[in-house]
Amino acid sequence: LLAVINDRMPQPSIVAAMISVWHHLHQRSYTGTHQKLYGYFHDRNMEVFCFSKNRFKFCNTYTVNNSNNALYYLLSVWKQLGMVPEHDELHLVGDLPDEEALMDEARQFIKRVFFINPSGEFNRAPVTQIAGMPYDLMTLYVKGR
Repeated sequence: LLAVINDRMPQPSIVAAMISVWHHLHQRSYTGTHQKLYGYFHDRNMEVFCFSKNRFKFCNTYTVNNSNNALYYLLSVWKQLGMVPEHDELHLVGDLPDEEALMDEARQFIKRVFFINPSGEFNRAPVTQIAGMPYDLMTLYVKGR
């Protein structure tokens, strides 16, 4: 496959879709003194990641069909990383399954749960107004990564 790409395009460049999300949320993780766990929802999948000392502390993908599955995986990772429910933060972004229920359930276990609104996050950039636009494409277009 790479040989075919090299033959047709002299300087091909392959970029994983999640790189722009990781880069943006990594920069975001520097704000405040609390540890942050991120959950990005897309295509019936949930990417969960956390950063520590300028590196990944945790990164995994889960298939989620509903808010209960998502909450189970998030709390499992939260516990595995030894995060503190009263102190650390959970940030969720993307196409959450039953957003309101997931946020309410998560707040029963974790004090600081936040939904990242792309329009507010990117200062109402025009790309955030396109219906159905995934967060990874928004970060790619707005941040230029």
